[in-house]
Amino acid sequence: MQIHHMQEELRKRESGRLQMVGLNHGDEVIKMQEYQYETAALKAHIAELASSQNTDIHQMSTRLGQTEYELEETQTALKQLALAKKREADLLQKQINEKEEQLDEWTNKFQLFNDKYDKLKNRNDTLERYLEDLPTVEDTRRSRMN
Repeated sequence: MQIHHMQEELRKRESGRLQMVGLNHGDEVIKMQEYQYETAALKAHIAELASSQNTDIHQMSTRLGQTEYELEETQTALKQLALAKKREADLLQKQINEKEEQLDEWTNKFQLFNDKYDKLKNRNDTLERYLEDLPTVEDTRRSRMN
């Protein structure tokens, strides 16, 4: 924007120089030299600004490139980390499934043994009632004596 403004100023001065043709030859030479000096100064300033802008653009391009590289590296690292975490989660899920299967097996075994225990306890209770109803040795002796 500033360069454009300076270039416009340069054009105005050059057109003003052409209008000065009607002046005295001595004044014309002095004015012409002044305009040439101003033109050279403006051109130097424009070149300096353009160079400064080119340097800024180069620095910004370099910084953009570095940032894009860092972004790619970060994204790659993030993908690798996500993949590692997914593998870890899959492994943990597999272990959970195995433990649940083992728990189911142990629960089934426990239920079988618990059912067996209940049957044996019922049989034991039945046998104890049966034995309670049988006469003892003393009861048998007493009944024989009577």
